[in-house]
Amino acid sequence: RQALAAVARAARAAAEAVFGGEMRALGRAMRADAAARRKWSEQVYTPPLEAIVAAARRAGSWGEKVCGAGGGGYLVLLVEPSRRRKVAEAVRKAGGQPSTAGVRRAGLRVSGP
Repeated sequence: RQALAAVARAARAAAEAVFGGEMRALGRAMRADAAARRKWSEQVYTPPLEAIVAAARRAGSWGEKVCGAGGGGYLVLLVEPSRRRKVAEAVRKAGGQPSTAGVRRAGLRVSGP
């Protein structure tokens, strides 16, 4: 129950950050969500996924969010555009397969690796 309440708080903080245009605050909210989900279930963040998250953080990622049913499949990282290549390389070296998506006022735009 506490973990679910923490996820809800993180979601509210994320919404405020997005509406306020505060990307670093969004990253903090994403990390708060991740911490709550780790407490909720040990199966969400597996050791290989934790290695990718750690590598991405060292390379400059602001936040992360696991997506997909039943323990993920995708990891969304919030990264400053100038650090995108460095973070992508760190993810690749840690065993991930990075691709790029950008946040725009007009909506989501996805490009190849």
